[in-house]
Amino acid sequence: MNDVWDLFFVGSVCYMDSTILNSWVAGHDVSTAAAALLKDCALREFEEADEACILSEVNDHYRMFSMLEKFLENPSRLLQKQPFLLNPAAINLIIEKYYDIDDSVIREICGKRPTGKLRREAEEISEKTGVAVASCRRQLDNFRRVYRFVEDLKGSLLLNIKKHFLLPTCLAKKYATAVFLACYRFELNKKRLDYLSFEDLVACSVQMINHWSSGSLDRGSDEDLSIDREFLHELKDARLLNDRDSISKFRIIVLKDLKGKLSTAASEGLKEDFKTLFKSVVDIAIDLNHSRDFRDFFLDLTENVIVPCRLAKWKREDLLNFFEEITNVVKDYCNAKLDGVKLGTLHASPHCLYIADVPFMTICYKKGGT
Repeated sequence: MNDVWDLFFVGSVCYMDSTILNSWVAGHDVSTAAAALLKDCALREFEEADEACILSEVNDHYRMFSMLEKFLENPSRLLQKQPFLLNPAAINLIIEKYYDIDDSVIREICGKRPTGKLRREAEEISEKTGVAVASCRRQLDNFRRVYRFVEDLKGSLLLNIKKHFLLPTCLAKKYATAVFLACYRFELNKKRLDYLSFEDLVACSVQMINHWSSGSLDRGSDEDLSIDREFLHELKDARLLNDRDSISKFRIIVLKDLKGKLSTAASEGLKEDFKTLFKSVVDIAIDLNHSRDFRDFFLDLTENVIVPCRLAKWKREDLLNFFEEITNVVKDYCNAKLDGVKLGTLHASPHCLYIADVPFMTICYKKGGT
C-alpha cells in the first residue's frame, strides 16, 4: 500500500453527525461528546439509543475524524478523494468546522507571528478565553499553516485563502485579517487596547488594506496586498500641514463649519485643544514611515486621539464630524496650495486622517480605550 487512501474500504456512504463534529473540533473528549449527542432532539425519538450505543457511535466518528485530520492540511485533496465515501457537502462541513476559529482566541494572537513559541501559549490562551486547550492548539496550528502558505504568495490574500483552504468568505476574511496584522506585527496586546474586539480589528484592517495597499480585501483584487511603501514614505510631507499658520487657518474654518454640529463638550474642547488634536493625527501619519511607529499605530491612535477625546466627553458622532471636516479642509488646502508643493503627496494625507469615506477612527472609539 503506497498511499494511505488504500486503507479506506468500499462500502455505503458514511453518515457524519454534525453534533459529534462540533464536539470534536471543540476539543471535547468522547464522554462529553456522547452527553451532547444524547441531548440532541433527533435522538429523543429512539428509546433504544442507550449510552453504550452513543459512546460507540462517538468513538467511530472520532476515529474517522482523526484519520482525516492529517489530510485537512490540504483540504482540496479531501474533496477530491472523498474518503469513507463522504459526500462533498459533508467534507465541506468538516473543512469549515475544522478551520473555524473563535474570535476570542484569534484576538489573543493578533499581531503575533505564528511561530512554535506561539503554540506553547495554548494553555494560557485557554485559561483566558475558556476554550479547550485542544481546540486552541488546533486553531493556532491552522493559523500557522495558513500564514505560511500565503506569506510570500502573490495575488489577493483573501482569494488565495479561499481557493487553497476551501473556506467561506467570512472565515477566510478572519484569517486574512490575522495574517495581515501578524505580517506587520501590529502591537495589539497592550492592556490599553483590550477594548478592541477582533471584529473591530477586521473592520480596521479592511480599510488599511483597501486604502494603504495596492490590493483590496473586499473586492478580491488580483494585486499584491503589501502596504505601499512609497505611499508611507510620501506621508512625511504631511509635516507641511503642521506649521503654525496652516493650523490657525484650519482651526478657524473647522470651528466655523462645525458650529451647531457638535455636542457642547466637544465644541468647547475643540476650541481649546484643536491644535493638539490636529497635530497628533498628522504626527501619527508622518511617523507611519518608520517600522516601529507603524507597528504602534493602534496604540498611538488610542493614546493620542481616542483617550483624550473620551476624557473630554466627546461622542462618537462628534469624532465622526470632526474627521469629516478636517478631511475636507485638508483636501481644499491641497488643491489651493500650488506653489512648489507636491500635490500627489499631500492628497495622500487625508487617508491617514480619515481613510477614504469610512469613519475609521470611530471604529476604535466606539467602546472606550480609557
